[in-house]
Amino acid sequence: MLTNEKAVAEVRPWLLGLLPEQESRSLEERLITDSGLYEEVFIVEEELIDDYIAGRLSADERTAFESYFMNSAERQEQFRIANALRVYIADAKKTESSTEVRRRWPFAAMSLAAAAVVIAALVWLQPGRIGKSYSVVLTPGGVTRDSGAVPQQITIPPDVDTLELDLKLTRNDFQKYRATLLNSVGGTIQTTDNLTGPTLRFSVRTQQTPPGDYQLKVDGVNPNGTLESADSYRFSIKN
Repeated sequence: MLTNEKAVAEVRPWLLGLLPEQESRSLEERLITDSGLYEEVFIVEEELIDDYIAGRLSADERTAFESYFMNSAERQEQFRIANALRVYIADAKKTESSTEVRRRWPFAAMSLAAAAVVIAALVWLQPGRIGKSYSVVLTPGGVTRDSGAVPQQITIPPDVDTLELDLKLTRNDFQKYRATLLNSVGGTIQTTDNLTGPTLRFSVRTQQTPPGDYQLKVDGVNPNGTLESADSYRFSIKN
């Protein structure tokens, strides 16, 4: 369990997108230099997933978990793995009678232990797993260098492997959004669906974003599934 209650009180609503903007920015700045606080984030993430699966979140927290926290592809994978283990254990308990459990206990215990090891290995080895992330807030701007405006400059610390881009929407007119990251020549790097406003969280591996110019195009998803242009964000990754 976490011992830093103040950190929990800040990190939990921040992960759910419920922390006021000014407090969120202050927390994000501290995460860059405070390794202890950074470790707290991973613990709170795991607790949130467990609480969601067990039905311990409040109605507001559950809504925020589904619409904001799960916007990260890495957290979705973490959630699927945690839920798979929980379901596996629950099914094992239901399908074996008490006599069979006593008779087959050593084998059953080994099976569950093996499953836990395999799932833990998947969490550790799966490519999308977050190691250390770096958060940046982007504001809309579809202009180019030719228009005289310079894209937002981002310098990623050397030990970071995931870039978290928080996209501020001009207007939150759609229930769902799609964000597409493009390189300087218009090639698609990554597309993320089912994002929700008013701030969209777009996660991308830093190995996909070497130094250069980028554009994030955001489309709103209409009820009939068609896309409508919403906002555009331009930024540059610097060494």
